[in-house]
Amino acid sequence: MANLRSADGEAVHGVLIKMSAADFAALTASEGGAHFYEVCELVAESYDGERILARAFVASERRRRSHERPPSLRYMRLLREGAREAGLDAAYCAFLDALPTSEASPLARLCSALVLEVFTEAARSQLHDAANHYLALLQATDDLSPLPRAAAQGALLAPALAAGLGIRALSAIRRR
Repeated sequence: MANLRSADGEAVHGVLIKMSAADFAALTASEGGAHFYEVCELVAESYDGERILARAFVASERRRRSHERPPSLRYMRLLREGAREAGLDAAYCAFLDALPTSEASPLARLCSALVLEVFTEAARSQLHDAANHYLALLQATDDLSPLPRAAAQGALLAPALAAGLGIRALSAIRRR
């Protein structure tokens, strides 16, 4: 959804979070580990000039798409609100505000939510690696031309959507 790239004269503002090695390993696993990201060591500079050795997730070369597309409005709202809550530089917040977004249809948002629910359940189980491979395969279809992409995504999404509906049905039954 977003990525870091080196660009002369440019800066990325953000939040540094201190965590234990075990917590960082858990975060890395929750983000799909080496399936999607490489961990990059960098020197961050705080607003008061302190230089801090940090780590960041950068999309692995094989996960980068051949074309960029704007992030969803929902995702950008999270980034924009988080930037303001963290007290990031006002000019950087304005930069985030100016970035284009895309808005999915209600059906696309429902499908995304169902797939995310299935992935989240799988990631908490022994199916963790299979879930990451599934998402990597689904992401790879983005580079196909329109008709093959639609066919491949339909074939990949159908079972996940059915499983997502099943998860929601079981949850509703348990709440009764």
